[in-house]
Amino acid sequence: MASAYSLYVMLVTKELWHVHWFLQQSFDTQSATERVRWQNECKSVDEQLIAWRTKFATASMRVNAENGGSYDPNIILTHCTLDLAVISLYQQLALPPSGLEEAQGPWYHAIQRCLDACDDITNILRGMHDTNLENISPLIISCIFVASRFFLVHAKMLNVEIPRNLDLLVYSLKTCGLRWSLARRLEKVIRTATADHKLPSSMSSLPVQFYDLQYSCLDIDEALRVWAEGLEPWMHLAGLEHPALDQASILLPNVNLGNTNDSTFLPITPQILHT
Repeated sequence: MASAYSLYVMLVTKELWHVHWFLQQSFDTQSATERVRWQNECKSVDEQLIAWRTKFATASMRVNAENGGSYDPNIILTHCTLDLAVISLYQQLALPPSGLEEAQGPWYHAIQRCLDACDDITNILRGMHDTNLENISPLIISCIFVASRFFLVHAKMLNVEIPRNLDLLVYSLKTCGLRWSLARRLEKVIRTATADHKLPSSMSSLPVQFYDLQYSCLDIDEALRVWAEGLEPWMHLAGLEHPALDQASILLPNVNLGNTNDSTFLPITPQILHT
């Protein structure tokens, strides 16, 4: 009988290989025919994820029953990794690269799949106690950040309101930041992007790659690290307007959270999660 941990290992070592393979392919962004082919292949990989999710739901219910309904961090991590994989799969095709917007337009199926995955991560986090979130595997940090980034970039590119679910994602990064410096850094990034929401991307202090979903979170990690380390502790808290940017955070800058002696955690998330 599969354990919760073995389900996670099965996901990242076997099922997500198809996502990794898809993301290694290239296609001609100028060709409408190529774009259709790419979309069809993307959907095919997604169908495999959907099928595995159904099997996982059954298996996780069994594991939950065997554990008497007790909290299992591996079940949480597997759920969030599945959603991270969906965003990874679709985000490059959801919003066309700069210069191709008029010719191609957004792919609304991809956008909806990404938004659903972001909401699912939020719903999972909503059911967690702060203590459990603080002590869960740091691999969950990438899931939270990628969902937050998609919410923000989608809202900016399509000129819509930032979803209220971002509030909980920011809070979750802050909670993870009590232990992990990576979460503190990424919380700073998301808070700045939220404060800059009404500004053109070119006027944001963030690296321009943050707003380009052709770049994965791994692609932009070094640029964000350099940006964050060069920022004064209080600068990203200026001009905050969104509910996610709460007064408590202004009074307690997140650079002072938790153990300041821990080294920056560089996630060892498998490269198949190429978001």
